Amino acid sequence: MTGYALAGLERCRRMGLTVEETPLARGRAAAVTLLAAAEPSAKALLLAALALGERAEPAAMNAMYRVREDLPTSAAALLAIAHHVSGDAAKAGALTAILRSRAKAELGLVHWEAAPSAGWLDGEVESTAIAGRPGRRRTGSARSARASPGRAPRRRPS
Repeated sequence: MTGYALAGLERCRRMGLTVEETPLARGRAAAVTLLAAAEPSAKALLLAALALGERAEPAAMNAMYRVREDLPTSAAALLAIAHHVSGDAAKAGALTAILRSRAKAELGLVHWEAAPSAGWLDGEVESTAIAGRPGRRRTGSARSARASPGRAPRRRPS
């Protein structure tokens, strides 16, 4: 939960809302402490939250990136976000390619399956919500929605 709370506070701060520094500092310190023992998806969430506050250690992000093919889908998605916010488009793009290769399309919808030994962040619903999260380039066209994993095709009103 520390990662989610910190990410929320950092997003509010980035949007220009007033966020007290004390909770941010405590959240950042807790996130750094939790990184060492965190499982991959929780570690990626913590890194994404720290990256939003420009506090993620490149060494920790690069260590996870080196094992990117072995990461659960939710961890790969969160690590892509961390690299994207940190300005590393190449690594974010490589992780996005992994996500696209894992996407399952059925009945016009896209989803990601749960990892075999899934933690709570790695379930099918969670993986799909994280991997398919908004934030990509938006053009508003139905074609771009279909081509983008994680987005359902737009339906025209009948």
